[in-house]
Amino acid sequence: MTHNMSSDARNRLESARKTDGKFGHQHHSEAGVELPTSPEFIEVEDGDSHDFTPPSDAFDRACIVNSDGYFVEGTIYENFDHCLPDDIEKFREIYSDDQVTEYLNDRTDVIMGVVNERYKNVQLDPGPDDTFALDFHADLDGPTTEEDAAEKLWEESDGVKFANELDPGTFGSEDVSAIIREKLAEHDATKLPNPETVDERAKQGFVDDFVSSAVQDAQMTADEEHFMETGEDQHGGFEVDEESMAKLKAMAGKFYDENAGDLEAWSEGIGGHDAYMTAAGHGVGYTDRVSSVDIEKSVMARRLSTSASDEIPSLEDGATREGNKLYFEGL
Repeated sequence: MTHNMSSDARNRLESARKTDGKFGHQHHSEAGVELPTSPEFIEVEDGDSHDFTPPSDAFDRACIVNSDGYFVEGTIYENFDHCLPDDIEKFREIYSDDQVTEYLNDRTDVIMGVVNERYKNVQLDPGPDDTFALDFHADLDGPTTEEDAAEKLWEESDGVKFANELDPGTFGSEDVSAIIREKLAEHDATKLPNPETVDERAKQGFVDDFVSSAVQDAQMTADEEHFMETGEDQHGGFEVDEESMAKLKAMAGKFYDENAGDLEAWSEGIGGHDAYMTAAGHGVGYTDRVSSVDIEKSVMARRLSTSASDEIPSLEDGATREGNKLYFEGL
């Protein structure tokens, strides 16, 4: 019996024929139904990784890693610029993005202290210049599918918890941004460590600056009061008594000893005048020495102002007059 080749088969054969007369693969029509395929298990060389689509927008990157064992890692990029302390946030519009980034980068230990205390299996890796790259991971038993790795990352890492808690608008989640903000404020309010050996020359300069400012202020006030009472100029004829001078010097020296770390780092003058002006309640002092657009100097100025207000006995009442002598009471 003769078997005739159908026209379709003949066409496939001819289309498969190459120019040299040999045959290549014949082209068969695709089946109408796709057969189900098993999920692919991802095998990764030791020291390498395989990226896959993150399980949610909480993560910016996800990968299966083999580094002496398999684990899944999800990366979240965060700049933390909504965690600025109130003293800085209220001037946010005048600071450049670079200044804010530098401020936060200089306080990486503070931020990561909060993160590591609250979330498990997270580490900070180098990321884009203006962000922190936080890697959250969960262990895997070995090669796995992307789907199973994604589920593991979602269920067993703290990445989703971190993303929810960092967003103040997430319902039912604690606001970790407020905790970071508080810790940054505490850090900024913490004095620099005092040196093992105080710079006696710098200390003497501070004391002289403080006492000189106090004496001049007291003399000017006394001159004005005397003129108002008598219509006559005293022209600096008032003197501060020796006991008051000694107390002023001791007060200034004690303040320097307790704030030597900050005062020796202060680069906007000797600092004694500003300490006196703050203690005297004149409304000027350290913060007037620095540009409002300089974050770090502003932080230092606020800290020194707070220290002067809290640690130096109030000098707002000034000195009392007895004849040509001036006395600082209550020191």
